[in-house]
Amino acid sequence: MNSSLQVGLDGAVNSETLNGVAIAAIGGQLDFIRGGNASPGDRAIIALPATASDGRSRIVASVETVITPRADVDTIVTEWRWRSCAAVISASAHAA
Repeated sequence: MNSSLQVGLDGAVNSETLNGVAIAAIGGQLDFIRGGNASPGDRAIIALPATASDGRSRIVASVETVITPRADVDTIVTEWRWRSCAAVISASAHAA
């Protein structure tokens, strides 16, 4: 399980920048997620609050910086519920 700053409707994850400002250093999120996918149980989970402290949604149409590609993320978890990335991508494709 790992956290992020933003998750896009396509499942891509941003864990480093907001409004062009570096919030976190380059880390090992992608390695951690890929390790989760390769482990027994095959789970790569991103957990984050649905809203930032200023009230803005952290679930966005598209992330500012892709740190973890959508193909690597298995499940997104917020305080409201969990969704498989495949379901999120499918729902956003039908809405377009």
